[in-house]
Parts: sequence; structure tokens; C-alpha cells
Amino acid sequence: MTDTLLAVDDSTANKCIADDIQSSEETSHNSKRFEGLFDSTINSSNLLDQQIHSNTSVCTISSISSVLCLLGITTMMLVEMTKVLTRLKVQFRSRGISARETGVPEIPDHIKNFVFICDDGSVLPLTTPARFLPDIRQMEIRPSDVFVVSWPKSGTTWMQYIVSQIALGRDFADQNNLWKTHIFLEAPRHPNKLDESEGMYKIAEKLPSPRFLKSHLKLNLLPVRLLDSQAKIIYVARNPKDTAVSYFNYCRMNSLLPPYKDWTEFFEYFLKGLLPYGDWFEHLLPWWEMRNEPNILFMKYEDMIKYPERTVRHVSKFLNKTLSEETLQDISKRSSFDVMKKSPTANPDLMNIPIFYERDPVLFMRKGVIGDWKNYFTITQNERFDELYRRKMEGSYLDFDFGNLSRL
Repeated sequence: MTDTLLAVDDSTANKCIADDIQSSEETSHNSKRFEGLFDSTINSSNLLDQQIHSNTSVCTISSISSVLCLLGITTMMLVEMTKVLTRLKVQFRSRGISARETGVPEIPDHIKNFVFICDDGSVLPLTTPARFLPDIRQMEIRPSDVFVVSWPKSGTTWMQYIVSQIALGRDFADQNNLWKTHIFLEAPRHPNKLDESEGMYKIAEKLPSPRFLKSHLKLNLLPVRLLDSQAKIIYVARNPKDTAVSYFNYCRMNSLLPPYKDWTEFFEYFLKGLLPYGDWFEHLLPWWEMRNEPNILFMKYEDMIKYPERTVRHVSKFLNKTLSEETLQDISKRSSFDVMKKSPTANPDLMNIPIFYERDPVLFMRKGVIGDWKNYFTITQNERFDELYRRKMEGSYLDFDFGNLSRL
């Protein structure tokens, strides 16, 4: 974590969104083919909207159909245009242009040696060197790939464990561990040798299919071809208050992450979207908008807690795996918090990983509850976050269970 390494990362970081710009230009070119139809559809939509809200007009299905027919738009075309519009909106949102207008943020010395900042203002941990990003962006995607994507501490390990048991067999835990079956895409192979270590994505390139891949990267930093591939993508989201608390405690134990002075300092960086892996809202919302895509499964941590069997059922169906009722129940039990906490297959606390023991003795798997944030957030902090949450989530229709300390 020397000044030399930071200089290399800063110079390379200028390439962070180069591929996104090219990808966005291609997207813009493709969008022009639909421009005329889009304009017609929008004009039609405005007309219909006026009819709907008129006190003297009744807009029927037949009148809608008539307008669309006059425009030469079939129902199938309308469905396809809606899909394209959604995809275009997500891709442009995900180019790396931050919602923040403050430019490159100021990071104090005790934190900046553990992070680097992309041109768009995104913050990444130093364990994801900028030199990895261009290669990750151009990574080849296979139709059989399975990605588990999330903001940190959102239930990633838990979902990996469920996916592994469904895809590899319920007895996989007796043969492997998650760190072997799921490749952490942007992680270095040798965290203690960041200057020279290759990325785990290089290991993934050599693996046979199917590959199981994990990432905390924002959409604009993931492989360019991911969204247009047939790869399965499971996005795991957790209520942001509990996520923040869990991430704070993880930073306390992991010596490769910034040593925040206390919860108060950590909270301020969380509120500003300047923690490693960036802004929680910017990370999550593009995936929520694409939740209805056939190759994307959007899962909530809180639902995984409350409905374990239903979770396994949903994931197995998404992965096109047929499970007997006995196997489904067995996987649900094996994936419970108490069982996972005792398993070295899933719990790093039971492994000899030095980076987890050089700071505070905090457990990787702590409580497994909904609502632990109430033990950390002050009244003022809660009010400030609630105001930000309402503003950022307005119109998304996404809600979370913030809990009453429900036990997993």
C-alpha cells in the first residue's frame, strides 16, 4: 500500500470507464433505429394520458389499440420497445456517471491508502487494483455462467452457499468450500502481494463450465457482454441500514479495508456513497430496474431469512434445477445461519485467514438478524438517512423490511 502503488492505480484508473464510453456509443447507435417509433409511442402515450385524466373522456382498451394500429405498432412491438427502453436507460445510467456533483471527493490520509477513486467518483478497495478493470470489462461470458452480485455484506456468502448446493449437489460442502467453487471476480489471487498478484478473473478464464462467479462491482464495471449474454445473474439486496452496520463491522476485522475511526465516521462515508464499492443506491437501482429480465433474479436478504424454503425453490427454478421436496428442505436446513456459522465451508471465522485477525476480533458471521441497525444508528443519523432514502428511492417501488430484530 505504498505511494508508488497508488500512483500506478491513479494513472490506470483513467481507463476505468473507457470501455463504458465505447459501449454507450454502440448503444446510442442502436437506439437510433428505434428513435422514430419511440417518438411516436411517446406522443401517443401523452395523448392517451390526457384522455385518461380527462373528466369527460373514457379511455378504453379499444381506443388504445386503435391509436397503436394507426401508428403501425403491434402489441409485440410495444413489448419489445419497452424492453429496449429499459435496457438503454439502465446502460446509460451505468456508464459510470455519478449522481454526485462534487467531483473527486477528498479522502483523509488514514483511509486513502486503502482505496482508489475512478474517474466517475466511484470508490473501490485497494484490493481491486485499477489495472484489473479493463480486463474484467472485456471478459468473455459463457451461457452457463452463474453470477452472484451484491453490494458488500448483503447476503452474498449465504446465496453462494445456496447456489452451490443446488447446482453442485447438497453434499458439495463435504468436498469443497465456497472460496473454491465461487470465484471472487475482482479480488487478487494473493492479497498480500497486491503489486504483482493477478486477479481471480484470470483463474476464472481457465475454469471449465459451468463457472460460479461472485462480484461486488457496480454494473458499469462488470463485463460489457454480461447483460446481453445468457448467463444467470442473481442480485442480492439487503436493507441498507443493516447492510451498513454489517459492513462497518467487517471493516473493523479486515485489515485490507479502511480503518474507520468509529461508527460515526463510517456512517458519514456511507451517507456520501464513498465506502469501498461506492454508493449503495447507485449499485442497487439498475439491477432493480432489470428485475424482470429472464436471466436476472433479484433477491432480498430479508426474504431469505423469513422464507428459506421459498428462497431455495426460487433459486433452483431460476437455475433450471429440479429438486425433490426432501432435497429442498434439506438444503434449506443446511443453509440456515446456525448451520453455516459452524461450517468451515461457508464461514471464514473457522479458517486461518490472517487478514481477518489483525484488527478487532469481530466475527464474519455475527448475528443473522433483521434490525440490528437500531443498536448503532442515533436518532439524528436515522432521520438523515431516511430523508436520503426517500429521495433516492422515489418512484422505484422497491421496499425493504427494516425489522424488529427478527431472528434468522
